[in-house]
Amino acid sequence: MAMVLLALRCIITDHRHRHLQHFIRRPALGLAGLQGPRGSFGSLRSTALAMQALQDLQLDSASTYNRTAASKWILDRQRADGGWTEEPLHDGQDPTVGVGLTADIILALGCKGLGKYFKNRVFVRDAKRFNL
Repeated sequence: MAMVLLALRCIITDHRHRHLQHFIRRPALGLAGLQGPRGSFGSLRSTALAMQALQDLQLDSASTYNRTAASKWILDRQRADGGWTEEPLHDGQDPTVGVGLTADIILALGCKGLGKYFKNRVFVRDAKRFNL
């Protein structure tokens, strides 16, 4: 559900599709209601994606989303090297296995999620310049 919300937010940032804003409210409230009592949305990745999807949305007072609890839950699972992985690393395992997850978490914990980069067109402009 978080990925769908992130995709909708990217579409809505385009001025031609702002009338679709109301389609985000109900799924966002549903996603917020999935947060566990300790702050997680299940796994590290699902929590990071949910945080990005719910970032900067104006949820009503009935929403149960607690960004502080989600952030604390994620930070409590950070490895000694500063990254994150879903599974503990075993001897000989590639330490970069969690690089994608770590990137998702950094975007979630930051004040700007990926949607902000698309909104400001900075990411899009840089991606074109570097052929990404």
